[in-house]
Amino acid sequence: MSSYLTIPRKFLQRPAVLYVLQNHGFSTKEHTGKQTTKVYDLTQYEFSYSAEETQRILEILNHSSEEAFFEFKITKGMAKKLIKGRSQLGTFQNVSQLLNIDGFGLKNVENICDKVLNEKPSQILKEEEFVQSKVLIFKKLVKPRVEPQIIKEMETLLAIDVMVGGLSWTLLDRHGVLIDVGYEELLSKGQRFDAPKIYDKMVSVARRIPKADVFVWEERANYGYLQKAPLGSIIIAMKLAQMRGILTALLDIRQEGKKGGNLFYLRDILVSKLFNLKVGGERICGLNLADQIMQSEKILDWLPPLELNNETQEKYFSIDKVQRKYISTSLFISLAFYQTVIENNVLSHKVLIEG
Repeated sequence: MSSYLTIPRKFLQRPAVLYVLQNHGFSTKEHTGKQTTKVYDLTQYEFSYSAEETQRILEILNHSSEEAFFEFKITKGMAKKLIKGRSQLGTFQNVSQLLNIDGFGLKNVENICDKVLNEKPSQILKEEEFVQSKVLIFKKLVKPRVEPQIIKEMETLLAIDVMVGGLSWTLLDRHGVLIDVGYEELLSKGQRFDAPKIYDKMVSVARRIPKADVFVWEERANYGYLQKAPLGSIIIAMKLAQMRGILTALLDIRQEGKKGGNLFYLRDILVSKLFNLKVGGERICGLNLADQIMQSEKILDWLPPLELNNETQEKYFSIDKVQRKYISTSLFISLAFYQTVIENNVLSHKVLIEG
Protein backbone atom coordinates (compact mmCIF):
# COMPACT_ATOMS: atom_id res chain seq x y z
CA MET A 1 0.00 0.00 0.00
CA SER A 2 1.31 3.43 -0.88
CA SER A 3 2.09 5.86 1.95
CA TYR A 4 0.02 8.55 0.25
CA LEU A 5 -2.82 8.94 -2.19
CA THR A 6 -2.88 11.04 -5.34
CA ILE A 7 -5.73 13.32 -4.33
CA PRO A 8 -6.12 17.03 -5.07
CA ARG A 9 -4.63 19.25 -2.36
CA LYS A 10 -7.87 21.22 -1.90
CA PHE A 11 -9.77 17.99 -1.23
CA LEU A 12 -7.13 16.72 1.22
CA GLN A 13 -7.37 19.87 3.33
CA ARG A 14 -10.96 19.14 4.31
CA PRO A 15 -11.05 18.18 8.04
CA ALA A 16 -13.16 15.05 7.55
CA VAL A 17 -10.83 13.69 4.86
CA LEU A 18 -7.75 14.40 6.96
CA TYR A 19 -9.28 12.56 9.91
CA VAL A 20 -10.02 9.43 7.84
CA LEU A 21 -6.56 9.35 6.27
CA GLN A 22 -4.74 9.99 9.53
CA ASN A 23 -6.63 7.28 11.38
CA HIS A 24 -6.11 4.66 8.69
CA GLY A 25 -2.38 4.97 8.28
CA PHE A 26 -1.89 7.41 5.38
CA SER A 27 0.43 10.40 5.17
CA THR A 28 -0.73 13.73 3.78
CA LYS A 29 2.67 15.39 3.84
CA GLU A 30 3.28 15.67 0.09
CA HIS A 31 -0.09 17.30 -0.54
CA THR A 32 -0.52 19.69 2.36
CA GLY A 33 3.06 20.77 2.80
CA LYS A 34 3.46 19.43 6.35
CA GLN A 35 3.52 16.11 8.17
CA THR A 36 0.18 15.68 9.97
CA THR A 37 0.44 12.17 11.41
CA LYS A 38 2.63 9.16 11.97
CA VAL A 39 3.07 7.11 8.77
CA TYR A 40 1.86 3.49 8.90
CA ASP A 41 2.28 0.82 6.24
CA LEU A 42 -0.70 -1.46 6.89
CA THR A 43 0.78 -4.23 4.74
CA GLN A 44 3.83 -4.60 7.00
CA TYR A 45 2.87 -2.89 10.25
CA GLU A 46 3.27 -4.77 13.53
CA PHE A 47 2.39 -3.48 16.97
CA SER A 48 5.57 -2.86 18.96
CA TYR A 49 4.60 -4.80 22.07
CA SER A 50 6.51 -7.68 23.57
CA ALA A 51 4.86 -11.09 23.95
CA GLU A 52 4.43 -10.41 27.66
CA GLU A 53 2.88 -6.98 27.02
CA THR A 54 0.57 -8.41 24.36
CA GLN A 55 -0.58 -11.13 26.74
CA ARG A 56 -1.38 -8.57 29.42
CA ILE A 57 -3.23 -6.34 26.96
CA LEU A 58 -5.37 -9.22 25.67
CA GLU A 59 -6.06 -10.53 29.17
CA ILE A 60 -7.41 -7.17 30.30
CA LEU A 61 -9.33 -6.44 27.09
CA ASN A 62 -10.97 -9.88 27.20
CA HIS A 63 -11.91 -9.89 30.87
CA SER A 64 -12.67 -6.31 31.91
CA SER A 65 -16.14 -4.92 32.53
CA GLU A 66 -17.18 -1.48 31.34
CA GLU A 67 -16.42 -0.04 34.78
CA ALA A 68 -13.01 -1.70 34.84
CA PHE A 69 -12.19 -0.02 31.51
CA PHE A 70 -13.01 3.34 33.12
CA GLU A 71 -10.19 2.75 35.60
CA PHE A 72 -7.80 2.61 32.65
CA LYS A 73 -9.08 6.06 31.66
CA ILE A 74 -10.80 4.56 28.59
CA THR A 75 -13.88 6.59 27.69
CA LYS A 76 -17.38 5.20 28.03
CA GLY A 77 -17.88 5.20 24.26
CA MET A 78 -14.64 3.33 23.63
CA ALA A 79 -15.42 0.87 26.44
CA LYS A 80 -18.82 0.06 24.95
CA LYS A 81 -17.27 -0.50 21.53
CA LEU A 82 -14.60 -2.77 23.05
CA ILE A 83 -17.23 -4.86 24.83
CA LYS A 84 -19.40 -5.06 21.71
CA GLY A 85 -16.43 -6.09 19.56
CA ARG A 86 -15.39 -8.66 22.14
CA SER A 87 -18.89 -10.17 22.31
CA GLN A 88 -18.96 -10.53 18.52
CA LEU A 89 -15.59 -12.33 18.42
CA GLY A 90 -15.89 -14.30 21.66
CA THR A 91 -12.40 -13.15 22.68
CA PHE A 92 -9.65 -11.03 21.16
CA GLN A 93 -6.87 -13.35 19.95
CA ASN A 94 -4.49 -10.60 18.86
CA VAL A 95 -4.22 -6.82 19.17
CA SER A 96 -4.76 -6.25 15.45
CA GLN A 97 -8.37 -7.49 15.79
CA LEU A 98 -9.16 -4.17 17.51
CA LEU A 99 -8.80 -2.53 14.10
CA ASN A 100 -12.02 -4.28 13.01
CA ILE A 101 -14.02 -2.32 15.61
CA ASP A 102 -15.99 0.52 14.09
CA GLY A 103 -14.13 3.81 14.56
CA PHE A 104 -10.86 2.25 15.77
CA GLY A 105 -7.80 3.28 13.78
CA LEU A 106 -4.17 2.46 14.54
CA LYS A 107 -3.86 5.59 16.64
CA ASN A 108 -6.88 4.62 18.77
CA VAL A 109 -5.64 1.07 19.27
CA GLU A 110 -2.14 2.16 20.31
CA ASN A 111 -3.64 4.69 22.73
CA ILE A 112 -5.83 2.02 24.37
CA CYS A 113 -2.98 -0.48 24.60
CA ASP A 114 -0.67 2.12 26.17
CA LYS A 115 -3.31 2.98 28.77
CA VAL A 116 -3.81 -0.69 29.61
CA LEU A 117 -0.07 -1.16 30.11
CA ASN A 118 0.59 2.03 32.07
CA GLU A 119 -2.45 2.32 34.34
CA LYS A 120 -2.74 0.09 37.40
CA PRO A 121 -6.38 0.04 38.56
CA SER A 122 -7.03 -1.38 41.98
CA GLN A 123 -10.01 -3.55 41.05
CA ILE A 124 -8.41 -5.65 38.28
CA LEU A 125 -7.75 -9.21 39.36
CA LYS A 126 -4.24 -10.58 39.40
CA GLU A 127 -3.55 -13.31 36.83
CA GLU A 128 -3.66 -16.14 39.37
CA GLU A 129 -6.91 -14.79 40.81
CA PHE A 130 -8.48 -14.68 37.37
CA VAL A 131 -7.48 -18.29 36.65
CA GLN A 132 -9.04 -19.24 39.97
CA SER A 133 -12.24 -17.41 39.09
CA LYS A 134 -12.48 -19.18 35.71
CA VAL A 135 -12.24 -22.55 37.44
CA LEU A 136 -14.80 -21.45 40.02
CA ILE A 137 -17.31 -20.23 37.44
CA PHE A 138 -17.04 -22.80 34.68
CA LYS A 139 -16.35 -25.99 36.62
CA LYS A 140 -18.20 -25.56 39.89
CA LEU A 141 -21.04 -23.10 39.46
CA VAL A 142 -22.23 -23.41 35.86
CA LYS A 143 -23.16 -26.62 34.04
CA PRO A 144 -22.53 -27.66 31.32
CA ARG A 145 -19.48 -25.72 30.11
CA VAL A 146 -20.37 -22.62 28.09
CA GLU A 147 -18.43 -22.86 24.84
CA PRO A 148 -17.05 -19.63 23.30
CA GLN A 149 -19.03 -20.24 20.10
CA ILE A 150 -22.29 -20.13 22.04
CA ILE A 151 -21.34 -16.78 23.56
CA LYS A 152 -20.31 -15.46 20.16
CA GLU A 153 -23.59 -16.43 18.50
CA MET A 154 -25.92 -15.54 21.37
CA GLU A 155 -28.48 -12.85 20.60
CA THR A 156 -30.89 -13.40 23.51
CA LEU A 157 -30.68 -14.90 27.00
CA LEU A 158 -33.76 -16.11 28.89
CA ALA A 159 -33.53 -16.80 32.63
CA ILE A 160 -36.32 -18.92 34.10
CA ASP A 161 -37.37 -19.62 37.66
CA VAL A 162 -39.86 -22.45 38.24
CA MET A 163 -41.75 -22.95 41.48
CA VAL A 164 -44.95 -24.92 42.09
CA GLY A 165 -47.00 -21.71 42.31
CA GLY A 166 -45.59 -19.92 39.30
CA LEU A 167 -42.96 -19.50 36.63
CA SER A 168 -41.12 -16.25 35.92
CA TRP A 169 -38.74 -15.28 33.14
CA THR A 170 -36.40 -12.43 32.28
CA LEU A 171 -35.15 -11.77 28.74
CA LEU A 172 -31.82 -10.01 27.99
CA ASP A 173 -30.21 -9.22 24.65
CA ARG A 174 -26.55 -9.90 23.79
CA HIS A 175 -25.51 -6.54 25.29
CA GLY A 176 -27.19 -7.19 28.66
CA VAL A 177 -30.16 -4.90 27.97
CA LEU A 178 -33.38 -6.07 29.63
CA ILE A 179 -35.96 -6.65 26.88
CA ASP A 180 -38.92 -8.14 28.75
CA VAL A 181 -40.13 -9.87 31.92
CA GLY A 182 -43.06 -12.19 32.54
CA TYR A 183 -44.93 -14.37 35.00
CA GLU A 184 -47.12 -17.46 34.52
CA GLU A 185 -49.22 -19.09 37.20
CA LEU A 186 -48.71 -22.86 37.39
CA LEU A 187 -50.62 -24.77 40.07
CA SER A 188 -52.86 -23.16 42.64
CA LYS A 189 -53.59 -24.69 46.03
CA GLY A 190 -56.98 -25.96 44.94
CA GLN A 191 -55.74 -27.89 41.92
CA ARG A 192 -55.05 -31.62 41.84
CA PHE A 193 -51.42 -32.61 41.39
CA ASP A 194 -51.96 -35.26 38.70
CA ALA A 195 -49.50 -35.83 35.85
CA PRO A 196 -51.83 -35.03 32.91
CA LYS A 197 -52.74 -31.63 34.36
CA ILE A 198 -49.12 -30.80 35.03
CA TYR A 199 -48.11 -31.79 31.50
CA ASP A 200 -50.91 -29.80 29.85
CA LYS A 201 -50.10 -26.76 31.95
CA MET A 202 -46.38 -26.88 31.14
CA VAL A 203 -47.08 -27.26 27.41
CA SER A 204 -49.36 -24.22 27.54
CA VAL A 205 -46.82 -22.14 29.47
CA ALA A 206 -43.90 -23.18 27.24
CA ARG A 207 -45.73 -21.82 24.20
CA ARG A 208 -45.88 -18.38 25.80
CA ILE A 209 -42.26 -18.24 26.94
CA PRO A 210 -40.13 -16.20 24.50
CA LYS A 211 -37.68 -18.09 22.31
CA ALA A 212 -34.02 -17.46 23.06
CA ASP A 213 -30.56 -18.67 22.07
CA VAL A 214 -29.59 -19.44 25.67
CA PHE A 215 -31.79 -20.59 28.56
CA VAL A 216 -30.56 -20.59 32.15
CA TRP A 217 -32.04 -21.46 35.53
CA GLU A 218 -30.87 -22.45 38.98
CA GLU A 219 -30.06 -26.05 39.72
CA ARG A 220 -31.94 -27.40 42.70
CA ALA A 221 -30.69 -30.97 42.86
CA ASN A 222 -30.09 -31.22 46.62
CA TYR A 223 -33.06 -32.93 48.20
CA GLY A 224 -31.38 -33.95 51.45
CA TYR A 225 -33.65 -31.61 53.37
CA LEU A 226 -36.62 -33.83 52.46
CA GLN A 227 -35.39 -36.77 54.55
CA LYS A 228 -37.33 -35.58 57.58
CA ALA A 229 -39.89 -33.45 55.74
CA PRO A 230 -43.65 -34.09 55.97
CA LEU A 231 -45.33 -36.03 53.18
CA GLY A 232 -46.93 -32.90 51.71
CA SER A 233 -43.54 -31.23 51.21
CA ILE A 234 -42.13 -34.36 49.55
CA ILE A 235 -45.05 -34.52 47.11
CA ILE A 236 -44.62 -30.84 46.21
CA ALA A 237 -40.89 -31.33 45.63
CA MET A 238 -41.59 -34.30 43.37
CA LYS A 239 -44.13 -32.35 41.33
CA LEU A 240 -41.75 -29.42 41.04
CA ALA A 241 -39.03 -31.75 39.71
CA GLN A 242 -41.61 -33.16 37.29
CA MET A 243 -42.53 -29.68 36.01
CA ARG A 244 -38.91 -28.73 35.51
CA GLY A 245 -38.24 -31.99 33.66
CA ILE A 246 -41.17 -31.44 31.30
CA LEU A 247 -40.14 -27.84 30.67
CA THR A 248 -36.54 -28.92 29.96
CA ALA A 249 -37.77 -31.30 27.26
CA LEU A 250 -40.09 -28.69 25.74
CA LEU A 251 -37.36 -26.05 25.60
CA ASP A 252 -34.97 -28.55 24.00
CA ILE A 253 -37.52 -29.33 21.27
CA ARG A 254 -37.82 -25.62 20.47
CA GLN A 255 -34.09 -25.35 19.71
CA GLU A 256 -34.97 -26.30 16.10
CA GLY A 257 -32.06 -28.59 15.38
CA LYS A 258 -29.36 -26.95 17.51
CA LYS A 259 -27.02 -29.56 18.92
CA GLY A 260 -27.91 -30.41 22.49
CA GLY A 261 -29.82 -27.21 23.17
CA ASN A 262 -28.39 -24.26 25.06
CA LEU A 263 -29.79 -24.77 28.55
CA PHE A 264 -27.46 -24.03 31.46
CA TYR A 265 -27.76 -24.51 35.21
CA LEU A 266 -26.41 -22.27 37.95
CA ARG A 267 -25.82 -23.47 41.47
CA ASP A 268 -27.94 -21.32 43.74
CA ILE A 269 -24.81 -20.31 45.68
CA LEU A 270 -23.79 -18.11 42.74
CA VAL A 271 -26.89 -15.91 42.95
CA SER A 272 -26.89 -15.94 46.74
CA LYS A 273 -23.31 -14.67 46.98
CA LEU A 274 -23.49 -12.07 44.25
CA PHE A 275 -26.70 -10.50 45.54
CA ASN A 276 -26.16 -11.27 49.24
CA LEU A 277 -29.45 -13.16 49.56
CA LYS A 278 -28.54 -15.47 52.42
CA VAL A 279 -29.68 -14.49 55.94
CA GLY A 280 -29.00 -17.00 58.70
CA GLY A 281 -28.56 -19.77 56.16
CA GLU A 282 -31.93 -19.07 54.54
CA ARG A 283 -32.39 -17.66 51.03
CA ILE A 284 -34.45 -14.45 50.85
CA CYS A 285 -36.26 -13.18 47.76
CA GLY A 286 -34.57 -9.76 47.59
CA LEU A 287 -37.58 -7.95 46.12
CA ASN A 288 -36.47 -4.52 47.33
CA LEU A 289 -33.07 -5.01 45.73
CA ALA A 290 -34.70 -6.14 42.46
CA ASP A 291 -36.95 -3.05 42.48
CA GLN A 292 -33.90 -0.79 42.83
CA ILE A 293 -32.08 -2.62 40.02
CA MET A 294 -35.13 -2.21 37.80
CA GLN A 295 -34.94 1.54 38.40
CA SER A 296 -31.42 1.48 36.87
CA GLU A 297 -29.84 2.39 40.19
CA LYS A 298 -26.21 1.61 41.02
CA ILE A 299 -26.65 -0.68 44.04
CA LEU A 300 -23.80 -3.19 43.96
CA ASP A 301 -20.14 -2.38 43.26
CA TRP A 302 -19.74 -5.20 40.73
CA LEU A 303 -23.03 -4.67 38.86
CA PRO A 304 -23.38 -1.88 36.25
CA PRO A 305 -26.74 -0.04 36.20
CA LEU A 306 -29.31 -2.09 34.31
CA GLU A 307 -30.26 -0.88 30.84
CA LEU A 308 -33.95 -1.17 29.93
CA ASN A 309 -36.63 0.86 28.17
CA ASN A 310 -39.49 2.68 29.88
CA GLU A 311 -42.08 0.19 28.60
CA THR A 312 -40.37 -2.79 30.26
CA GLN A 313 -39.82 -0.82 33.45
CA GLU A 314 -43.49 0.20 33.63
CA LYS A 315 -44.60 -3.37 32.94
CA TYR A 316 -42.49 -4.69 35.83
CA PHE A 317 -43.78 -2.19 38.39
CA SER A 318 -47.38 -2.71 37.28
CA ILE A 319 -47.16 -6.41 38.21
CA ASP A 320 -48.53 -7.57 41.55
CA LYS A 321 -45.95 -7.62 44.38
CA VAL A 322 -46.32 -11.38 44.92
CA GLN A 323 -45.61 -12.04 41.25
CA ARG A 324 -42.70 -9.59 41.27
CA LYS A 325 -41.09 -11.76 43.95
CA TYR A 326 -40.95 -14.58 41.40
CA ILE A 327 -39.64 -12.25 38.70
CA SER A 328 -36.93 -10.92 41.03
CA THR A 329 -35.38 -14.39 41.16
CA SER A 330 -35.28 -14.77 37.37
CA LEU A 331 -33.79 -11.26 37.19
CA PHE A 332 -30.99 -12.22 39.58
CA ILE A 333 -30.32 -15.43 37.61
CA SER A 334 -30.09 -13.58 34.30
CA LEU A 335 -27.73 -10.90 35.64
CA ALA A 336 -25.55 -13.43 37.49
CA PHE A 337 -25.11 -15.55 34.36
CA TYR A 338 -24.62 -12.61 32.02
CA GLN A 339 -22.04 -10.79 34.16
CA THR A 340 -19.99 -13.81 35.30
CA VAL A 341 -20.09 -15.92 32.12
CA ILE A 342 -21.01 -13.80 29.10
CA GLU A 343 -19.43 -10.51 30.18
CA ASN A 344 -16.56 -12.04 32.20
CA ASN A 345 -17.04 -9.29 34.78
CA VAL A 346 -13.91 -9.63 36.92
CA LEU A 347 -15.50 -7.64 39.73
CA SER A 348 -18.27 -10.24 40.02
CA HIS A 349 -15.62 -12.99 39.97
CA LYS A 350 -13.85 -11.21 42.82
CA VAL A 351 -17.06 -11.25 44.91
CA LEU A 352 -17.34 -15.00 44.42
CA ILE A 353 -13.68 -15.64 45.26
CA GLU A 354 -13.64 -13.47 48.36
CA GLY A 355 -17.12 -14.50 49.46
